[in-house]
Amino acid sequence: MLNQIGVPKRPEISVKDFGRAIELEPKVVIDFDAQLFGTAANNGQMVEEVSAESKTAEAFRSLANLLTDRSGEKSERQSILAPILARLRLTKTRA
Repeated sequence: MLNQIGVPKRPEISVKDFGRAIELEPKVVIDFDAQLFGTAANNGQMVEEVSAESKTAEAFRSLANLLTDRSGEKSERQSILAPILARLRLTKTRA
């Protein structure tokens, strides 16, 4: 993970060059967004609460999914009776 990428007036190594140097590709890159982080810090909120649609919030979700070994999509949990009900529906439509 790389954090605070693209800070103005600060020399930095490009993400591609950094990855090549350590022979790994960064999975998550969080760009520097002074306004978003400043607003969240001043209001005592999470970045997700301030701007859920931002690239930064998406990067945090991606990091959380990687760390917890989950995909971004929630799977719909089926009840135990779901297969039986599905079969009943199929038999009713055929009759």
